[in-house]
Amino acid sequence: MVELIDHGEMLGDHGLILKCCRFYEGLTRVSLIISWPARFGCACSDRLVELTDVAPFLLEAAGVACPEGVQGKSLMRLLEDPEAAHRETVR
Repeated sequence: MVELIDHGEMLGDHGLILKCCRFYEGLTRVSLIISWPARFGCACSDRLVELTDVAPFLLEAAGVACPEGVQGKSLMRLLEDPEAAHRETVR
């Protein structure tokens, strides 16, 4: 079983609650937590990832080839080695 947790909320920062169309750090720099105990141990990485990286990861995890033109990079290598290079920048 794979669980993905990704959520950013203002929680009162800047006098705002919930998500909104702003680019404050609380909305743009959000932790991504992936839990797959049968495959990966507990590890943390400070590498930059994007939501577009989730689809290629899930396809790879399911053993399905990623269709040509799909944006994103699978997170599998990063999960196997939290120090692995992944992205220099995110959009």
